[in-house]
Order: sequence, then C-alpha cells, then structure tokens
Amino acid sequence: MSKIDWHFVPCGTGERSSFSDAGIVTFKGDTLKYLARESIQNSLDAKGEHKNKPVKVSFKRFQLNLNELPAIDTFKEISKLCEQFDIGDIDKPSSQSNSSHLFFTKLRKYFKDGKLDILEISDENTTGLRYEKDTKSKKSNEWFRLLFEKGKSTRRENIGGTYGIGRNAPFAASDFRTIFYSTKINKDTFHFGGKTILTSFEREDDVFLPTGHFGHKLSEKEPIAPISTLDDIPLFFQRKKVGTSIFILGFDYGDEWFQELLKATIENYYVAIHSNELEVYFKDTIKEKQESLNKGSLKKSIDKYDLETKYFYNALDLPLV
Repeated sequence: MSKIDWHFVPCGTGERSSFSDAGIVTFKGDTLKYLARESIQNSLDAKGEHKNKPVKVSFKRFQLNLNELPAIDTFKEISKLCEQFDIGDIDKPSSQSNSSHLFFTKLRKYFKDGKLDILEISDENTTGLRYEKDTKSKKSNEWFRLLFEKGKSTRRENIGGTYGIGRNAPFAASDFRTIFYSTKINKDTFHFGGKTILTSFEREDDVFLPTGHFGHKLSEKEPIAPISTLDDIPLFFQRKKVGTSIFILGFDYGDEWFQELLKATIENYYVAIHSNELEVYFKDTIKEKQESLNKGSLKKSIDKYDLETKYFYNALDLPLV
C-alpha cells in the first residue's frame, strides 16, 4: 500500500505559480457570505433520492491541536519550501506580495502556538461524494471533480450537483488554504482526503505545482486516491451518517462568524427553509452556543437579527391575486 501523505506534482518546464490564486481571491472580502451560499447550494444539489426530507447542513467550529492533523510534518516542510520559493529568505522578506508575506507569517505563528480553529460544514439527507478509480467515469465520480478538476462545473447525472468555481470559497476562509474532505456513501463506503493550494516550490532540483492532495499515491499517472479504510481516517474526521463534511483549517473569524453565517444563510435561503427543503444548524464548541434555522424558527431568527429579508418573507404566505 502506498504511503498516506501530502503529494505534489512536479511542473517540469511548465509555468510556476505564485501565491495569488484567482479562484480564491474571487471570494475574499465577503468570504463568510460566499461560504454560506456556495456550501449550502452544493448540499442542496446533492439531495438525490431524499426528496421528502429536508437537506440538513451544519456549521460547527471546534479547536484542535496541530499535531493531531494527519501528515502535519510534511505540510510544515512544504510550507517552508513554498515560503522560500515565493518570498525568498524567510528572515529577509523581499518585494513579493504583502499578502503572501502575511500568509506565511501567520502560518508560522500557528505552527508555534500548536492549535488551530476548524470549521466543519457537514450535510445529511444527501448522497455523499462517489469515487471511482477510473477518472473517465466522471458521471459517478464527484470526488474527482471536486478535488481535481479546475474551472469546470459539471452537473451530476440524475441527482444534480455542481462543483464550479464555488468550490474555492472554503479555501478563501482558511488561513492554511487547506481543506479536508470526508464522505460516507453507504454503510461500508467511506472516503477521506485533502487539498491545499499554496505556491510553487523547489525540492531536490524539481519545481512543484502549488496544489497538493492528501491521500494514497497509487502511481505517477493517476490522481491521488482517497483513504477508504475507516481505521485510517482520524476519528474526528469520520462521518457517522451518509453525506459529506468539509473541514476548513485555520478558520480565524473571531466570534462574529456565528452571526454572519447565520444571517447570510437566511438572506440566501429563506425560501428553501420556509418550504421545509432545508434546515441549517450552527454550533460553536469554543463559545458553547448553538442555534438552528428551520421552518418553525425562521421568522423568530429574522426578527431577532432585524433583517430586510423580513419584508420578502412576510410576502411568502400572501395569497396570489
């Protein structure tokens, strides 16, 4: 069995990439608004055969010791090489972009502190992400499309679901620009892996592409395969029910994230919630608070946060003239 680790591809004589990534920059600014909109939409698109049940989406913040992350030593090594390649001498920041300097400086602080906040976005009453080793089987290979295809949105056969540029929204919310994915398809089928978007870097006379994947390297010609043995998946990344979870590493939005995500959810999905097609749950294990949005609680939440949505919401039940 191949080693479970972070894997990167040499770019050879191809184009090197710096820190700036258009797909991530797109979602900077109103990151939490985009995060709520894009992640919930992906879950709604994956509803599949659960037509009579509302899709359930949960946002949960928790804290983890850095050394509990899989292959963290490899990640530290690669990030240092990326910083050297992108900025130059670590002790002498060059004229490279200020954003990359701030990113790597903050990353080194995480490594020193040894802890990080993680936001888990999980769903239920959905299909999960199917995986096929044969990457030509794209109609039944949502795992491959989500983690490996770039700039392409492909609808799932029969069950809907797209993974276009919106897949980059979680990376914009991550201080590590790193996401772990965990999915359960049925009682016995699990997949777990990760993706990071850093910069090009040099190692052993090779220059590598900035995007790395966590999992099994089966061969030089095949994409990195997910971990599909439950015992090899860290306990806090394991799913108990069918569906998908993404884990955003280094989710540093203070305590306002809770309210901002909740408000963005209402503003974008009050119709789906009112129609009992969607339920959304928010839990902060650090501050020990939680709140939920469903058909019964929606009006109370709209009034609580005094959202302009109330004018549209109140019109939902008006008789058509």
